[in-house]
Amino acid sequence: MSGIRPDLTDAQALPVVVGCERPQVRSELEREVVGLFDEYRTRLLAYVQAFGIAGHDGEEVVQEVFLSLFRHLQMGKSRSNLRGWIYRVAHPCHVLCDEGD
Repeated sequence: MSGIRPDLTDAQALPVVVGCERPQVRSELEREVVGLFDEYRTRLLAYVQAFGIAGHDGEEVVQEVFLSLFRHLQMGKSRSNLRGWIYRVAHPCHVLCDEGD
């Protein structure tokens, strides 16, 4: 998808791929983010799809959000209201997706 963080490489991806077997989770932070992914993925995808981003593009937005969450937590930033943080980050992602088309 052209509008979503084209500067990222496969090597930087969060170790969560929809539809694939997950590699072994190695750190407490990774376990936390994977748990949040499992909890919010379906609802976040529905939220993104409400803005007209479906299919693989919607899945990519969701993965970008959780990659951003992983980096946010890895830098030791605030853990307050992570649910709100996830949706707040997803909103500009859909805007970037629209602009990239």
